[in-house]
Amino acid sequence: MKIYIDILLVTNAIMTLIMLEAAGRICHKVISPLRLLTACSVGGLSSLVMTIDSRGYFTAVLIVVIKLVGILSAYSLWV
Repeated sequence: MKIYIDILLVTNAIMTLIMLEAAGRICHKVISPLRLLTACSVGGLSSLVMTIDSRGYFTAVLIVVIKLVGILSAYSLWV
C-alpha cells in the first residue's frame, strides 16, 4: 500500500481545519486566519511522525517528544 506524503499532509491539515472551525463554532469564538493557518500547518506536519521507523529506544523517545511538542504548541495557540 502506498501513502503519498502530499496527500497525507493536505488531508491532515484539512481535518485539523475542520476540527478547529467546529470547536470555534461550539465555543462561539472567532479564530484568526493566521492562527488557523499555523495550527493547520502543525496538524499536517504532525502526520509525518508516523513515518518514523521506531524500532529502537531512541527513536521511540524521539516520537514521544515530537508528540509532546505538538500538543504543547497546539495548546499555546488556544491560550
